[in-house]
Amino acid sequence: DDKGLFNESELDYSSSEEDILTIYKELASRGFKKIYSIHLSSSLSLTYQNAVNASRKLDGQIEIEVVDSKSIGSAQSLFVEEVIKAISNNESTNQIDILVSKQVRLLYSTMVVDSLRYFSSGKSVFSGQNKCDLSSKLNQFKPVLTLKGGRGEFDIEQICKTREDALAVMLEGLKEEVITRGGYVQNIKISYTYFYAEAKEL
Repeated sequence: DDKGLFNESELDYSSSEEDILTIYKELASRGFKKIYSIHLSSSLSLTYQNAVNASRKLDGQIEIEVVDSKSIGSAQSLFVEEVIKAISNNESTNQIDILVSKQVRLLYSTMVVDSLRYFSSGKSVFSGQNKCDLSSKLNQFKPVLTLKGGRGEFDIEQICKTREDALAVMLEGLKEEVITRGGYVQNIKISYTYFYAEAKEL
């Protein structure tokens, strides 16, 4: 196959331009003609911009499609799996380009977090209505966050007192999303860190 895939999950969130350029050069040396370089939302990480900068250094040597998935976690991994499937099925570059442009707008992520330490950098990752200081509240409560509609920014759907309440909010949000899409949802992936029983119930 002449198409390669670089999924950001291979690197940490602080991937430098040099790290990415090294991978691009390796794929180019292996004979790939085009790279689909898929990254978590540019609102959450500088890696997407680093990838854009790295790709410019290889202009004329290999075609690189740097993709801002505007998502994170399981939604991004499902997206990557769909692109891998298309490449494995030897679909044309044009077909894969169309798939990529459509999928970004359809991705939906919801999550419960115990801490917003990852989001504590100076860069705001929340949409306009949520750009307020919630630190005092979040020390004691569980926020339910969503990324949807290809916007790439978090919405705080609700702040719950317990994980159980938060999971219930997630489930209701997922049901509403299915209804909004007319009952058509291609894939759902549920990831968990410590709460297997709760994830299975969800």
